[in-house]
Amino acid sequence: MIDLDAYFRRIGYEGPRQPTLDVLRAVHRLHPAAIPYDGIDVLLGKPIDLAPQALFDKLVTRRRGGYCFENNGLFKQVLVQLGFSVEAFLCRVLWFLAPGDPLPLRTHMTLKITIDGEAWLADVGFGGGAMIAPLRLDERAPQTTANGVYRIAPDGAELKLELQSRERWLPMILFAPVAQLDVDFLAPNWYTSTHPRSNFRNRLMACRTLPDVRHALLNNRFTVRQPNGDAVHTELDRAGLETTLHEVFAIEVTDDVRAAVDRVVWGR
Repeated sequence: MIDLDAYFRRIGYEGPRQPTLDVLRAVHRLHPAAIPYDGIDVLLGKPIDLAPQALFDKLVTRRRGGYCFENNGLFKQVLVQLGFSVEAFLCRVLWFLAPGDPLPLRTHMTLKITIDGEAWLADVGFGGGAMIAPLRLDERAPQTTANGVYRIAPDGAELKLELQSRERWLPMILFAPVAQLDVDFLAPNWYTSTHPRSNFRNRLMACRTLPDVRHALLNNRFTVRQPNGDAVHTELDRAGLETTLHEVFAIEVTDDVRAAVDRVVWGR
């Protein structure tokens, strides 16, 4: 069982605990602001354990961040314990794809929550485009949140989640709305955290999404993006990168972290 009191202290939630839409919206807004998205453990060669207690220990007790399987895995456990009806989907990540690139493996988890017969898409672990509010899964018109406009568009037999930018719709994930068992995420998690061509093995990535701003780090490029799409990009030096990792993403820059950053960011 998840210690809900400790989880709610971690994200700063003090509201009711019934499985209602208002509660879902409240915890969905707070989780990505409090618990960063990062893949630093993959760079360190550490195994990513998806067991519920391991997720709780890392993200709540040790106040660390994690990537999609960790953040959404913990979020799923919390919602189930609150009494929500939750299903998990496996998705293809389209965020880094260039036009003409082949589709990648399914290496992302997203969640479906059903409340009073209506299905909602929830995702607190995407990274740079993370939602801070659930979306109506069956709605095809754009849906406005406090930190971006999204739409869920048909793509053949699947669905594609997109985020609106100033110039175009940015594709995020492609998924079939088919429920997966917890065991179905073990192989994608193993691939994502160990395969030599995994983005997480070769890039420093961290994100933190607040209601009024997004912070995103890709190697030493730090982006602060406003809800209207305005963004400021900064190329960080070593000192600035270490300060940002610690102050924005709550990553302790130990000697092994520094060595991993040197390898993937500075090529040393």
